[in-house]
Amino acid sequence: MHVARGSFLPYVQSMGMFSKDPAKAEAKQAKADGRAQAMADKARAKAQKKGVEVAGAVAVGHTFDDSADQFLVIFPDRVELVSMGKLGSLFRSGAGTESIPMARVSSTECRNQGIWSQVEVHTSGNSIEFKCDQVSGPYLRQAIIEQVNRLGEQADVPSNAPAQDVPEQLRKLGELHQAGVLTDDEFATKKAELLDRM
Repeated sequence: MHVARGSFLPYVQSMGMFSKDPAKAEAKQAKADGRAQAMADKARAKAQKKGVEVAGAVAVGHTFDDSADQFLVIFPDRVELVSMGKLGSLFRSGAGTESIPMARVSSTECRNQGIWSQVEVHTSGNSIEFKCDQVSGPYLRQAIIEQVNRLGEQADVPSNAPAQDVPEQLRKLGELHQAGVLTDDEFATKKAELLDRM
């Protein structure tokens, strides 16, 4: 088909390639979210069957890479990469768990590589990489971002909160300290501030 010069964009738009219809975009996103959730549920079931601890996890991803089942398990306070080890090896070489506290996550990326996605979780001194399908990659990355943001919101303890909320704030402060979000000095300072308001 011949398209006159200057009329290519309307032609492409009519084909739906640059559709600006919000209803279509929303429906497409809802479908993708549903597929990602179904795959995460399937990964959770497989992890439980293999004996991987997933209680309390907000998202789970699974892949079979380098002759080993691997799971990316996202908890509210940490990200774990669990490898079941290579099949056929005497002691399942490569088996083990790498864990990154959520408070230490500095960035996370999802890169498409052909038919695969590579989810990368970075800290200042460590990183883990998880190869998965292109549906699960963005879903897992978003789950990590949501948990990092949630921790950041919890760290913002308001100084003008009513006194009756102080015990609850002390409890949350203790959780943040245990999770490694707050250093010992930061914890002691915030705790003293809260106790002064009681």
